[in-house]
Amino acid sequence: VTTPVMLDAAQQAAIQQLYASSQSASLGDQGLALAGPGTFNISAHNIDLGISGGISVLAPDTALAAISPYGANLNINASGDFDMTSTKIANESLLGGIDLSVSGKLNIGGQFTTFGDPNAPKGIFTTGGGNISVTANGDVNVNGSRIAAYNGGNITVLSQNGDVNAGSGGSGFVSLQA
Repeated sequence: VTTPVMLDAAQQAAIQQLYASSQSASLGDQGLALAGPGTFNISAHNIDLGISGGISVLAPDTALAAISPYGANLNINASGDFDMTSTKIANESLLGGIDLSVSGKLNIGGQFTTFGDPNAPKGIFTTGGGNISVTANGDVNVNGSRIAAYNGGNITVLSQNGDVNAGSGGSGFVSLQA
């Protein structure tokens, strides 16, 4: 049984505004971050991090470290393309890894931007011994950024039906806490 619903003009306008606003969702400057143990799962069709704060797993603070010294594993799944203009996907926790799966193409972007600290690390990296696994169906373009496992960890980069282009890599230096 189908029952039609009649919406007044104000309700229709509110729904249309909600739809329009959702088409340009943004992470803002801060990005997404999690601290502590567990798993941080992110799934979307197309992901564009732009020049946002990116996606991070942080080392646990004192209260969380009392539960576990280890950090969450970061799992990101994009059923379309994934673009990073000048940002990061980072796991800065003890033995926390990154697993990135992209059904389309992956563009990791560049190190430098006119916004924010030019020495802040960009790209995809771990700082506490975690592994990195990057799998894309299409091309993987590192461009002027980096994929790095600082302080140990293994890196696997696979393009199933495209190329892996290491680009020029990150230039200069970055400051990290491990």
